[in-house]
Amino acid sequence: MINIASFVLPLGMTINMDGTAIMQVIAAMFIAASSGYKITFMSMAVIAVLALIASVGTPAAPGAGAIILFTILTGMGYTNDAALLAYSLILSINRPIEMLVTSLNVVGDASTSVIVAKKENMIDQKIYKG
Repeated sequence: MINIASFVLPLGMTINMDGTAIMQVIAAMFIAASSGYKITFMSMAVIAVLALIASVGTPAAPGAGAIILFTILTGMGYTNDAALLAYSLILSINRPIEMLVTSLNVVGDASTSVIVAKKENMIDQKIYKG
C-alpha cells in the first residue's frame, strides 16, 4: 500500500485538482452572469475546458487559484469593470473557499489511492470490514 500511495498521492497532488476545476467553473460563470455577459452552452463548455486545463497546472500554493481564475476570465474576454468588481468579490472570500477546495482535492487523491490499491490486490479488506 505504501508503494501505491507514494506514487498516486504526489501525482494526484500535481494533476488531480478536482476541487480547483469545479471552483474555477462556478466562479467564472458567476462573474460572467453578474457582469452582464450572455452565457451559452458553448461558453460554459469553453470555461469548463479552460478550467480543467488550468487546474492541472495550478500550483499547490495559497492564492494560486485566484490567479488562474483571472487567466480564465481574460481568456474568455470577461474584462469589463463589472467583471473586475465581481472578481474582487471572489477574492474577498477566496481563502475559506480554497480550504474547502483543498479538502476536496485531498479526498479525491486518497480515494484514487484506495481504488488503485484494490485493483492491484494490495489492500486487505478484512481490516476494514471488522
